[in-house]
Amino acid sequence: IFRDIKEVRRVKKSKDFDKWSDEARRHDDKKCFVIYHGNDFKLRTLSVVADSMDECANWCKGLELLIEGARVASHTLVVERWLNREFNSIIEREKRVSLRNMKTWTTKINCKLTTSKLRELYQNVDQQRRGEIGLDEFTKLYHHLVHVPT
Repeated sequence: IFRDIKEVRRVKKSKDFDKWSDEARRHDDKKCFVIYHGNDFKLRTLSVVADSMDECANWCKGLELLIEGARVASHTLVVERWLNREFNSIIEREKRVSLRNMKTWTTKINCKLTTSKLRELYQNVDQQRRGEIGLDEFTKLYHHLVHVPT
């Protein structure tokens, strides 16, 4: 995720390059860059060697643009992207989003509600009564879960 990238440096100085020093020596410094990612307390690195200096420059510039886009993204856009990832992770494993999948997911996101309440909300968004929902319904259900009327 681009929000986790802290910096992209056009250098050939990292633990990876040090670990593989013989291999690293074979590559021009101008084709190398390091991506620093993670949280502030535990940064990790991804050391990359591009095929050419132009490719290296393009990767670095593209990553910097994506990082900046992630930093200035609105809260709504961040939530939308997160919901897309969550939905895709569920359908990747299960091929559909059933009530059972939703119960597992609500536990994962620390949303505590009874199975009967979840069933009621799920059935409200599953208008076609297919026993599975798509991304739009998944998003609606999420909003029903977090925006509880008082």
